[in-house]
Amino acid sequence: MEQKTNSVQCNHKNVAVRAFYSSVAFRVIRLGTQKTSLIALLFGLDNSASKGNLDNSLELDYALAHVLNLSQFPDYIEYRSDDFSLPKTIDYAYGLSDHVLQQVLKNDCPDPDEDFRQFCNWWKTNYEQWTKELRQVCIDYRNIGHDWQFTKEQIKLLNQYYEANLLLVECMNRSNISEQVREEIESTLLLPVLSIPNIENLI
Repeated sequence: MEQKTNSVQCNHKNVAVRAFYSSVAFRVIRLGTQKTSLIALLFGLDNSASKGNLDNSLELDYALAHVLNLSQFPDYIEYRSDDFSLPKTIDYAYGLSDHVLQQVLKNDCPDPDEDFRQFCNWWKTNYEQWTKELRQVCIDYRNIGHDWQFTKEQIKLLNQYYEANLLLVECMNRSNISEQVREEIESTLLLPVLSIPNIENLI
C-alpha cells in the first residue's frame, strides 16, 4: 500500500491517497463497502463520486478495481442498465488506459453495444481467463489487483484495523489538537502496524 501510495503523483495528501488505495484493495478482494471509502472521503478524496472527479491515475485504478470486482460475479453481466455495469465500466477503464491495458480490456471481446447477447455468451465462457489476464496486467503495470488469498480471520483483522483508523480520524476531527499532533497521526494512518515508528515500544 505504501509503495503504491508513494508512486502516485497527485494533489492530495499521502494519507488521503493511502486511504484511497485501501478502499481500492478492499474492492478487489470483495470487501468494498461504502464504509471502506470513508477515510478517503474525510480527507477530501471521494472515490465514490461521479466519474471525472479524481486525478487520472486514481480514476484509472478505481475503474480497473471496479472491473476486477464485477468480473468475479459472472451472472452480474446480465444487468446492463446501471451506469456501473460491467460493460460500461470496461468502456470507461478502456478510455483511461494506455495501449497495454486497452489490449487486455478489449481482447477478443465482442462489442456489447452491437450484440449484447453475444457478449454475454462470450463472457460466461471466457470471463475467468479474461479476468486472470487483466489482473496480471494490473499487477505488473499499475501495482493493484493483487489477490492476497486472505483467510477469514485475516479479513476480520483488516476490517477491525480499518474501523480503528476510521474512529481515530473521526475523533481527531472532533478534537482541538495542534497541527503537529494532527500531522503525526495522519502520518501513521493505515500503515502496516510494524512500519509505524516506535510501535515496538507499544506492543
